[in-house]
Amino acid sequence: MGHDLDDGATTTEPTCTQDGVKTFTCKRNNIHTRTEAIPATRHTWQPTTTPATCTTTGEEADVCSICGETRGTQTIGAQPCNEQTCPICNSVSIRDRQQENRNYGIFVSENPVTGSFAEISVRTPEQASATVRILDNLGNVVWMASDVQTNNHLPLQWDLRNSAGREIASGTYLIVVEATSISGRRFTYSTKVGVSR
Repeated sequence: MGHDLDDGATTTEPTCTQDGVKTFTCKRNNIHTRTEAIPATRHTWQPTTTPATCTTTGEEADVCSICGETRGTQTIGAQPCNEQTCPICNSVSIRDRQQENRNYGIFVSENPVTGSFAEISVRTPEQASATVRILDNLGNVVWMASDVQTNNHLPLQWDLRNSAGREIASGTYLIVVEATSISGRRFTYSTKVGVSR
């Protein structure tokens, strides 16, 4: 008497790259089984694009709609903000205040600075908390102040020393300000300042 096999059941699901398994079991004695392969489904590729923003890179790739595997990935570079309020990151970028609205930006008491300290004021369209960094010509941060309140009638005083307390050399330095207002708007300003001893 031969085996009386059932209609079979899938015991291992096939994937895009691997065969599955279907198992047939004897109705009279379930110890006896027979298996056969279920062909792999193969990938179903669909082109997918993740757009770039001003803060993140984007991506173009073929993505399998079944397993999510990707191929042919290409990166889309982040797109720069325009000079107005950015609708994506809600920031305002002003690279050179001499070319922008003179009511806002970084204001230094004298430039070049010839005294023992510099007075730095930051004016923004909205009251904001700012981080002020001063960089040398190699891009190294020589001095930094955080939680600086903009639109303050009392300017920030920099004693022309680095963060270690040593006097800086004469030269040109870059002041960079990054500020965030209570409403979440972000402002970035930068300007050069000379130091002459």
